Amino acid sequence: MPADGDETTDRSAGTAAESTVAERDDECVEGPGDGARNGFLWDGVGVRDPHGQLVCIPVGAADWREVCTSYGCFERSTLADVWPGGHGGFITDYRGYERLVADDGIDPATLEPLARTARWAATGVVRVTGGRCDARWRTWSPPVTGFFIAEDLVLTARKGLAPPGGPFSHGEPTESCERGLEPREPLLRTFDGWWATGPVVASDGDFVVLRIERASPDGTGPSGEWGPWSDHPGPVAVLPLAAAMSGPTDDLVAVHHPHAALRGGGWHLTRTRAAPDCGTDWFDDLASGDRVVVDLYADDGSVGAPVVDVAGHVVGVVDDQGMASFQGPACPGHRTTRGHSPLGRLSRYLVDSPDVPTLASAAALGALVAEASAAAGRSLPTSADVAPARSWPADPAVPAAARFELVRWGSDFTASGFPVAALADDDAFDRAIQATLMMLDLRACPDCDPAARTEDFSDAYPMCTAFAVSTRLLLTNEHCIYDREAAALLEPGDPATFVTSVGQKVEALLVGSSGREDALLGGDPDQDGHNGDVALFRTTTEMDLVPAPFSDEDALAQYQPVIVVGHPFVMTRSGPFVVSVGSVMGPGGYDDGASWAGLVATSGGSSGGPAFDLRGRIIGQVGAGSTYPQGEVDHVLPHAYPEAGQMEIWDPERGIHLSPAPFALVDGVPTLDQVVSGGASAGRLRMLVEYWAPGELP
Repeated sequence: MPADGDETTDRSAGTAAESTVAERDDECVEGPGDGARNGFLWDGVGVRDPHGQLVCIPVGAADWREVCTSYGCFERSTLADVWPGGHGGFITDYRGYERLVADDGIDPATLEPLARTARWAATGVVRVTGGRCDARWRTWSPPVTGFFIAEDLVLTARKGLAPPGGPFSHGEPTESCERGLEPREPLLRTFDGWWATGPVVASDGDFVVLRIERASPDGTGPSGEWGPWSDHPGPVAVLPLAAAMSGPTDDLVAVHHPHAALRGGGWHLTRTRAAPDCGTDWFDDLASGDRVVVDLYADDGSVGAPVVDVAGHVVGVVDDQGMASFQGPACPGHRTTRGHSPLGRLSRYLVDSPDVPTLASAAALGALVAEASAAAGRSLPTSADVAPARSWPADPAVPAAARFELVRWGSDFTASGFPVAALADDDAFDRAIQATLMMLDLRACPDCDPAARTEDFSDAYPMCTAFAVSTRLLLTNEHCIYDREAAALLEPGDPATFVTSVGQKVEALLVGSSGREDALLGGDPDQDGHNGDVALFRTTTEMDLVPAPFSDEDALAQYQPVIVVGHPFVMTRSGPFVVSVGSVMGPGGYDDGASWAGLVATSGGSSGGPAFDLRGRIIGQVGAGSTYPQGEVDHVLPHAYPEAGQMEIWDPERGIHLSPAPFALVDGVPTLDQVVSGGASAGRLRMLVEYWAPGELP
């Protein structure tokens, strides 16, 4: 295996030509082009710099270029090296990632039946909020999901229509909301990007039906002044409710907008199945058939979503009235005993929570649909017309697509930039796992037995992650040692309990934490006040493991492979010791450069965990996450594009402004798509350990 940090080589015929400042404004055309050459809207056009000068982007500057490392080759495109950057306090808005949206070209006839039905059904699913406050798109309530039950009727959750004074998705209500300048009618976004609104015509305790009356292709202007819904080019899929759940219960799909997945876009297609043996002894409405449990991750954004069978009929609608746990007594047939996570080496997470939702069954919604039918003065469709659906966008404008560098990883790498060949290196992964611990409690451990071992982690719930740097010393984050009951951080000498990957529970005492070391660390803690967010513990007994050594921080380089082991809460159903793989973005971030960041999946519970290179050496710690554009600003631009100047990316809204994710029918909900993980670097960690515990590192 080649050494980490080997030189990255650009094998293109040359780098992009330098941008030029136009002597006259007519030397290049200002504004986005048509993407005719390669799909990038800003290739070969003019962009204004912060001083108003027109800067010409050379034609072909955004061409894909082959980049090779010791692990293989991939393609990269960027305009960061020619985009006019800000200087002297000015910051420019980088938009070089924007591409012409094209159809994905998938022939529905080539898809399996459920995928074909899901692709059709998605065009009838919408995003709904209680209304817009003003032109800045502050909304009355966080958006939920809904779907068409007729060409102009949408069924959705009452929860999405919160009245004034309810929750807000983007900031506080504005004065214009209070004065009623924007009509307070429900607002929805269709699959093809249109906006629509209309009144409630039927309701029950949990769901409502809207009659869509007005629409706009771009949402500009007050919604009360939009044109008629008949202006919408259509068609939309009409999803009728099934008379009853019938046929195979493992051939269902939910079309929804879970908040956990919105960085990757909306209209997620999640394969699911009914679990009829769940909850009948716990929920009366489950026993009566009014609701049913499904094996599906859903959150507040999913409420109101249809769950559709292969024939295109809605068998139930996601509600928020009850949750069952596949780990608990409500679903005894689905309980699992969790050892180490069996999911392998992951480039991203599919949410694997033991909590699953209930659906309001189609039969339970019959009265609501009858009321809507009477209000419409006509019968509603009862059978689905699963016609060939319009194409999905190949390059949707989703938050995860907003980047300074776009990469096509190709066959040599995973979607997170980890070399495929290295996935078979069991030794590297085994070394990483066995040096990782789970933080269980901010208390002493009176029952800890140094000789005891367990393989059953089903009763363990991680607070955070930790890792061993000697057989007596382990590191975690400082934010993990906050005792909520005492409303304070642990003090040096206070105990906590951890468990190793082989099931050895150990008690450890806090030695030191970085937030207390302002003088040592330059007196300038980071914005969270944790000064690197590091805490060191010393165990009261020796741990049965091989500690991980620190790497040479100077070897850290962009695209370097990275392995992270942790205990993310979103993966609790499958078990602890979840392994993520990805690639390093680079060093930097703190004023002294003592941090790292990478494209690697982590989540709450991963905090404090280790990041390893392929030799099993620690390159850093997981302490926080950020959006990919911010990670590039902190860790890529200063090193890969030092002359670029100050740039930022406006991160597209994750609220009701949403484009469909790339078409995919999957068994779970993808989360943390293109989110950066990072924390203190190996150099900072080693310095702190040597300061707090001199001479104790192996």
